[in-house]
Amino acid sequence: MGYPSFFLDRDGTIVEFVHYLVNEEDLRIPREVLIGLKDLAARNFKLIVVTNQSIIGRGLAEVSAVLDLTKILLRKLKDEGVTINLLLICPHAPSQECYCRKPRVAMALFADEVIGIDFPNSFMVGDSLSDMKFGAEMGMKTVFITRNAEQSPNANFNAKDMIQASRWIIENSSRE
Repeated sequence: MGYPSFFLDRDGTIVEFVHYLVNEEDLRIPREVLIGLKDLAARNFKLIVVTNQSIIGRGLAEVSAVLDLTKILLRKLKDEGVTINLLLICPHAPSQECYCRKPRVAMALFADEVIGIDFPNSFMVGDSLSDMKFGAEMGMKTVFITRNAEQSPNANFNAKDMIQASRWIIENSSRE
C-alpha cells in the first residue's frame, strides 16, 4: 500500500498565474497556499508537484531557466516550512503529444514508482480541466482552485483558495 499524496499543479495553484513564468520577480506564492500546504504536510501527506512547462518545448525558455526558477520556488517553500517531496516537469509543447503532459498520466506513474502512491486516498489540486482529468484518470479526488468564480463540474470540490482546498481534503481523507 502506498502513501496518500497531494498532487499540485504549479502555475495558478501554488504560485500566482503568470503566462510563461520564468522570471524570479514574477514568482509570487500567496499566503493562503503556504497555510494550506503546511496543514497538509502536518498530516503526513506526500506533496508532489506536477507541472506542464510548454515554455521549454515552445522554445521560449531554456531548461536551465525553468530549473533555476524551480529551485527558487522550492527554497522559498522550504523557508516557509513546506517541503515538496517530488517535483515533476513536462517540458513538451502540446503539439509534441508526449505521454507526460497532463492530462496524460506518466508523471503520476513515475511518482508511484519513486514514492509509492495510494491513489484512491490521494488528491489532485489544480486550476485547469487537464489537472482534473489527470487526477480522475488516476482515481484521485480532485479539487479545482477557482479563478474569477469559475468552477469545474468535473471536480469533486471547487475551492476559492488553498486553505479551503486543504480543509476539504483533511475532512475527506482517511488520514488521522
